[in-house]
Amino acid sequence: MTEKITKSLRESATARWIALFLLSFTMFFAYMFVDVLAPLKDLLETQRGWSSTNFGTVGGSEFFLNVFAFMLIFSGIILDKIGVRRTALLSAFLMVTGAGIKLYGISETFLPTSSLYQALDGFSLFGLIDPLPASATLACIGFAIFGVGVEMAGITVSKAIVKWFRGKELALAMGLEMAIARLGVFAVFRLSPYLANDQFITKPVAVVTSFLLIGFLSFVVYFFLDKKLDSQEHIELEKEDPFHVSDLKAIFTSKTFLIVAGLCVLYYSAIFPFQKFAPDMLSSRLEISSTDASKLFSFFPIGAMILTPLLGYFLDTKGKGASMLIIGAVLMTVCHLIFAFTPVKYFSYPVAIAAIVVLGISFSLVPAALWPSVPKLVDNKVLGSAYSVIFWIQNIGLLVVPLLIGATLDASNPNVGKNITAVKTQLDTIKTIITEDYHQSLDSINSTLVKYEDQFETKEFNYKHKDNVLVAYYSNRLNDSMSDQFSELNLVYRNSEKRADMVAKMQSEINTYLALNEAKIYVDRKDDEDSTSESRLVIVPMINNVNKKSVEQLNEINQRLDKISSVEGNTIYDYQKPMLIFSSFGILAFLLGIWLKIEDKKKGYGLELPNKKK
Repeated sequence: MTEKITKSLRESATARWIALFLLSFTMFFAYMFVDVLAPLKDLLETQRGWSSTNFGTVGGSEFFLNVFAFMLIFSGIILDKIGVRRTALLSAFLMVTGAGIKLYGISETFLPTSSLYQALDGFSLFGLIDPLPASATLACIGFAIFGVGVEMAGITVSKAIVKWFRGKELALAMGLEMAIARLGVFAVFRLSPYLANDQFITKPVAVVTSFLLIGFLSFVVYFFLDKKLDSQEHIELEKEDPFHVSDLKAIFTSKTFLIVAGLCVLYYSAIFPFQKFAPDMLSSRLEISSTDASKLFSFFPIGAMILTPLLGYFLDTKGKGASMLIIGAVLMTVCHLIFAFTPVKYFSYPVAIAAIVVLGISFSLVPAALWPSVPKLVDNKVLGSAYSVIFWIQNIGLLVVPLLIGATLDASNPNVGKNITAVKTQLDTIKTIITEDYHQSLDSINSTLVKYEDQFETKEFNYKHKDNVLVAYYSNRLNDSMSDQFSELNLVYRNSEKRADMVAKMQSEINTYLALNEAKIYVDRKDDEDSTSESRLVIVPMINNVNKKSVEQLNEINQRLDKISSVEGNTIYDYQKPMLIFSSFGILAFLLGIWLKIEDKKKGYGLELPNKKK
């Protein structure tokens, strides 16, 4: 028996790390899908009619079935009953299925004329939540199914890593898996706004859904690797006691385990829901575009990605797991308090970056210490169920908190979402005009001027350049500057003063150009250079009949700008109350961390001891 175990794949460092990579690869794509809509909050408000409360509801729906249908508890039981590899495939299938449903729900192909759309529109869960647009309702359904899959995958991956790395580089392996998953968060906060291009909602969701299919294939490869390991260690596995549902009693009656679970739900409730609102919060506080805000926040998981494996190595060799949990809770609280209380005039890029760095360090400390500590508290035969119970309790917070934050945001910012939608609707229309054929219309002026110039020369006309040169100047000027001015307006639209100034600037340019609608070319014959102004020959109005379409487009842009100017009230969300809610979770997590350290000292669980056995 000893010989078989020694020669098993688990004793091969190469095989262990290949297994870890296959598991992490799928979680990388799963984490991308979790936050794919986070940078698109303003687009969902404008194009799909979602409120902040609706956005929070969709974000929380990921955990609905896990909490109320106890799917996470069942996932743990399934994992302990059928093993790692079969559960991995099941979880991947559920993720892909749920993602596909969510993609259809937010896509343009989900038409208001369909019976399904009409049946789902206005759904309010028996009046328990704000009515949802049909797109949000179907997105909730898909995200709930995805949530079952991704949480099942999470506990499966955790148990799989313990299976391959117990007594070896366990914390380092878990840290690396989390680091790769965090890289998925960075990637989606960069990729999603780029693919959306401030107008497309479906495209980023479709791309990330296709990535989940690749993740499914990664789990298929792991299936065969894990099967080979089990065949090599068959005698050892047979000696384990089979899992019984009654074994769950030992989990729920363990005070120390419940402290860890409580710390977990408080900590992650202040992290994952915050990620969904962070781009909008930074956009509001710094008065920058959602794209730039997403890019800024994308650096948050980078710190965690780099530090988590290092801290995992430290935990393997030095220990101090309970202390790391306490420090992480303190740092997370500090970050949220910075976002809550820094005055507007002092809140800048450096301050935001500093807070994000602090949060990144926190997000390295807690996960690196939390998950490797669980095997020290429960028997291996119920390890999958233990992880599922922690995830289930965690999911309660992850379900409720986004709804709470969204409702708090709407309640403390009346009409802000409505005003943003009103402004963004006009901006989107202007963008369509500019990007489709506006430049072609302006370019037609220049080509027309050239034709008239050639005509005048061939007919021996001596024309004066004053008016037609002025028109050409303004056509070129508008052609070059309109896109730039619109881009600037799109950046500052949340600041009412800057928005008003930019609108006035654009309208001034447009009105100056339109004033030349009556301009004419005056020419004199070359043989009559001394003729008086009265004898000049009027050839043609410069814009009439030459650029009628351009004039119509400019007038429409002007009308849209007037509607933007008519929007009264604030268009910047005040995030202080939501950030205070997040901060309170950090304070409670800190207190539980202190309690956990006291319990560990009394009962000797070894949470402060190294994981690696000498």
